[in-house]
Amino acid sequence: MEQTLTNSNQILNANANADVEVAVYDGNTAVTKAAPIVIADTTEFEPTSPKDGKGMKKCKMALVSKSSAVPAAQEVIAPVTFQVVYK
Repeated sequence: MEQTLTNSNQILNANANADVEVAVYDGNTAVTKAAPIVIADTTEFEPTSPKDGKGMKKCKMALVSKSSAVPAAQEVIAPVTFQVVYK
């Protein structure tokens, strides 16, 4: 899959003709082109319960319905939580 952007600059990684696409969310907000993601620095990594922590950011990648220009939270299906970690 190639990375594409919607007219609203939302990052999507799927075929433009598909019924659903993949979007990356910071909280309940879709990550948009050039949007900064604030990395928390107050807690340590807990692998059984991913959350914002030192040098980390909890994000969601989800399949989203293309039924609206900006996918609403209730349209997010099959969420996968992952964590970005840097040293």
